[in-house]
Formats: sequence, structure tokens, C-alpha cells
Amino acid sequence: MSEVLITGGTGFLGTELVRQLVAGGNVSKIYCVTRNQNLIGKNNSDRLKYIGHRESLHILGSEPIRKIIHLATMYKRSNEKFSEKEMWETNVENPIQILAAASEKSLYFLNTNSYLQYDSTIYMNSNYYLKTKVYFQDYLESFTKSTQIKHGSIIVGDTYGIDDRRDKVLNQMIEQAWQGEFFQVNNPEGTIRLSHVSTIVNAIQRMSDHKLQKTISTVSNFQINLNSLAKFVFNVIHNKFESLDDYHLEITKSNWTSIYENFKDSEDPKSDIYKFLLLVAKHHKTIEKLNFRN
Repeated sequence: MSEVLITGGTGFLGTELVRQLVAGGNVSKIYCVTRNQNLIGKNNSDRLKYIGHRESLHILGSEPIRKIIHLATMYKRSNEKFSEKEMWETNVENPIQILAAASEKSLYFLNTNSYLQYDSTIYMNSNYYLKTKVYFQDYLESFTKSTQIKHGSIIVGDTYGIDDRRDKVLNQMIEQAWQGEFFQVNNPEGTIRLSHVSTIVNAIQRMSDHKLQKTISTVSNFQINLNSLAKFVFNVIHNKFESLDDYHLEITKSNWTSIYENFKDSEDPKSDIYKFLLLVAKHHKTIEKLNFRN
């Protein structure tokens, strides 16, 4: 068994990854780097410890860390204010310092990248978030050439799953459905590729377990029409029909334009999203019931 250090372990992907690692038996110690001061120093189990960035640099010099899984990232959400300096610190400076602290070790570093970095239609210089992601990936590839650090990368697209509190379009659709409204799509022809969080977590574990030195994509090969998805979400949340076959969801399959290997994707995204929405609906009704009793 090995010790692993995870940045971004309290985010959406990180929370699920940490949960699975704690439940499994392949890791002896998990150091979860977080900015949440309320969590730092707390242990949820003998194998899990929450630490700050500075402590992570010390631990890399004193503990037998064999894997670093870098999930931490900062991007601008709607109505959220922070400086480019904060984004640069989180997306570039902190992971560079972690690499420097680990430079004398023989370990595996797994990086996560946004699918937007590989979209030729986006002008990188106009998106500061993407500039930081591209900069660090380039730095990682250059820095590790003179060390014993092996590295791999995972391309991540739009994701969904239980306990996702991000301001993402699927969550907005669900929220408006609870309010009895359809989500208004600006572009009726717009599409989205959705991957369940388990797909990314499984890819992360496969990459880190085998220390694969390559880039793989977890971006879904299925394009879902946004307008169709908004109606699907509303109808499932309000239990409009009796079976999945009665619900319509406009899906087209087309390989994502990437030169990288694609991690095994679901072959039935309609069923996957349907089951997810049923869980969401059940959870919401349970909360309502509890609130009513109180």
C-alpha cells in the first residue's frame, strides 16, 4: 500500500475520489490538501488527514508519498469575485511548489485538465483560466524530464452526480424544475457532453494505480441537446411518465475530437441521467418530508 497526496480533495471530483479511496484498501494514508480552514487538522479516519498547502510541502519532504493527484483548480463562476492573482496561485504557483518539494522523490503525478484546453475554437489568450491550465501542463512536462517523477494527465469535461453544488447547467435545470419552471436555453441547438463523476474517478484510479504515463480523455462521446435535456429534467423530476421509454431525450453519438485515448464511456447516457434524476427527486422529497415534520 502507498501514501497519496490529493489537491482539491474537498471539491466535487475530489470528494468522491477520497470517499472511494477511504472505502478501499489500496492506500495506507491520504493527505487531502484543502483551503478550508475548518477542515485542516481534522481526520475522518486513521487513513485520512486534511492539511493546508504549506503543510503539504513539509509532508512531501518527510513522508513516503508515492502518488500525487492534482485536482485543485480555480475558475470564475457566475457572480463570483476573485483576482487573477488568486487563480494563478491556485492553478500554477501551488502545484509548481508541490513539484519542487517532490523533486527528489520517485513518485507519480496525475494532473487533470479541462477539455476546453483542447478546443481549437477557443482563443486561449482571452480566457485566463485556460491560460493557467495550459501553463502548468507545459511546466509539468518540462520539469519532470530532469526528475524521477512520472506523470499522466486526464482530460475532464462536464460532469454530474449526487452532492454536486456547483453552478452548472444541469444543476440550474434541476433547481428551476423544483420551482415548476422550464430552464430557458439561449441556443435551442446547443449541446452538452455529460459524464458521471464515477467515470472520472474510475479513470483517475486506473491511471494512478498503473502509473500510466499518457493522457486520456473522459469526455463523453454523446452530445445531448440542451433544450431536450431541460424538458427531460423537468418531466423526470415531476414524474410525468411511468417508464424511461416514455421520456424523450435528443442524443447523438459522435467521437469527441481528441487525439487522446478515450476512457470507457457509458453506452446508455439517457438511462444514467434518468437514474440520477430519480435519486435527486427522492432525496428532495425526503428533505421536504423531514422539514414538514419539524
